[in-house]
Formats: sequence, C-alpha cells, structure tokens
Amino acid sequence: MSITLLDVLVDVPDPRRVEGRRHPLPHVLLFCILANLCGAHSYKRMAAFIPRHFKLLKRHFPSDMKKPIGKSQLRDLLASLCPEGFESAFRLHAAALEADALVGKGIDEKTAAIDGKAMKGSADMATNQRMKQILSVFGTVGRVILAHVEIHQKTNEIPAAQELILALGLKDRLYTFDAMHCQVKTFEAAIAVGSHVLVQVKDNQEGLADAVERMAATNSPVQVCEVTDKTERGRKETRRVEMFEAGPRLGLERWEPYARVALRVTRTVRTRVPGYWWRWQTTVEISWYVTNRAGRRLTYYAKAIRDHWAIENRNHRVRDGFLGEDASKIRVNPGIVARRKSFALNLGRANGIDNIQRGFWLNLQDVPPYAS
Repeated sequence: MSITLLDVLVDVPDPRRVEGRRHPLPHVLLFCILANLCGAHSYKRMAAFIPRHFKLLKRHFPSDMKKPIGKSQLRDLLASLCPEGFESAFRLHAAALEADALVGKGIDEKTAAIDGKAMKGSADMATNQRMKQILSVFGTVGRVILAHVEIHQKTNEIPAAQELILALGLKDRLYTFDAMHCQVKTFEAAIAVGSHVLVQVKDNQEGLADAVERMAATNSPVQVCEVTDKTERGRKETRRVEMFEAGPRLGLERWEPYARVALRVTRTVRTRVPGYWWRWQTTVEISWYVTNRAGRRLTYYAKAIRDHWAIENRNHRVRDGFLGEDASKIRVNPGIVARRKSFALNLGRANGIDNIQRGFWLNLQDVPPYAS
C-alpha cells in the first residue's frame, strides 16, 4: 500500500491545547482503530486494550508516548475531535485501499452503493436530541467504504447524497440507489462529475413508474437474462432481468435524458414450508430500475443491481450486529465512532477478512500491525 494509516492520521486536527498533548493524536487514533479490529468498540474496552498491548503497539509504532492514555482522557479527546478532519483522513485512506484492491482487474467503470443508516443509540431524550443519521458510500467492487456524511436533523438523505457526490467528484462511477433517490437532481449531480446513476423506481415517482410499465407493454426487451441460485436453507431464488430502451419511448420530456435504459427485475422465490419439507411456497416480486448509463450489456446492469445490497449485508448489518452500533449509547460526536468502525472494516477486508466476527476474534489472539 502506497500510504499508511499513520500518514493520513497525522493531518487530523488536534483539539487539545499544545501544553496538554501528552499522547500524540495520530497514535491514539491508530491504537483505537486497532482496538476496533480486535472487537473493542466502547471507550471502556479501548481503554483496556491499549495498556494491555502497549509494549507491542510501541514496538510496531514508535512514538514519544510514555504511558497509555486513560479512559477519561480518551473519551474527552474523541468526543471533541473534528468530524470533518477525521473524515478527510478516512477518504484518503479508503481511496488508497480501493486502488490497491482494483490493481490488475481491468475495471473501467466502478460501482458504488449509497445508502443512509440511523444510529439508534445516539438519541438523547434529556437534551431532545434525535438519533443521528449517517450516509455512506460503499465501493462494491473493492468492498471498501469510501466516504460518509452526517445528515442534519432538518433535512434528509436525498440532498445529502447529492452534495456528497459533488464533494467526492469521482468520475466514471455508477452510483446505485434505492427508490428514495429517484430524483432528477441526483442524476444531475452525478452527471456534473462525469458519473452515472442506477436507481429503483417506485410510486414516489408515479409518472415515471407508470411510464416504464406502459413502455414495457408496447415494446420488447432488448436483452433478457435469467439466473437461478442454488437452494440454501430451504430457499431458492430465480432472477429474470429484462432490459428496455427507454428515453423518448417513455413520453416524459423531463426524464428523457436520465431514464435512457429501463430494467425489469422479476424475482421468483420458492421457500420450503416449515414442518413440511416437500411443500414449497412461491412468491413473485417485480422491481423497476432506470439509469442514464447506456451502451452496456445486460449482465453489467444485473450485477450492479445485485451488488447494491452489499451495502446492507456487508456494512449496515455488520455494524448493527457484531459491531453493536445501534446498541452504542455514545451520544456526543457519534460520527467519530462510526468512522473508527469503518476504518476497522476497511483494514480487515483489505487484509483478507471475510467473516468479520471470526476475523476480529482471531485478531485479539494475535494483535496484527495492519496499519504498517
């Protein structure tokens, strides 16, 4: 890797007075991230992890730190840390990790899923503080969390996503979204930076939803593909994806430059009835997607639609489950906590950890110098 974790953490602004900086901020943050990699996520557990492995940490990462930082000092430091400065360091490190993960793969256009998540434990009734929400960008090819932005209480994730796309300025990306983000301004933001959007269509855009169904009734699909998964845990899914040339055929001038391709995904799921292994229940679900990225084969779009769920399975579910993000009661600066966990997830996956719970438990048995 061309850049180390310490290289990016050295630029994070230190909120302490110069006279009170007994523990170098880059090393404190590094030790906290390594603690997260070993399953220590709370202030108490991080404060216990650092003294326990202090000699080992100093040997791998030399500094002028004479003794480990205490729990109260650690809590106060992280609570006063600048989220923007920490986020800048995170984005720089994530970009380097993704570049390393994609070396030699010959991918000319990368996909990235964007979705929001609430941190339920951050709500504080005593101060009338609602739960914090954070929007994440997940690179589905390299399995790297690329960026975050906190969603202000008086807005929602739609304008936050549009601003984040513009702020990142990533070219040649296909951003995938759920139906909430089926907005003209979202397409315009991606086009402004040289990227594209693939988004689900639901009744929040009634005119567009009706138009794609009418178009499909009078036009044949350009390409069709069908994939059937093997039966696992009494469940078997078949996905049929059909691609239609949309644009002018929709009859909607406003959406013509953005909904250039329409995709119909029909999911047929067969599940065994509990207690009756020979009986099956069948459900059929039809979903519509549109994109302004034309000129690709159907398999490209089908994979992008399927990969969008990686942000749920490999990010949100892991955070709520093993990382205990929803259960966390940290209410002051919870965005720092979320970014620390993202650092740990990215480093773990970059070092070959696929099962996060098992991998972090094994790390605890032999603390690894991942950041070196």
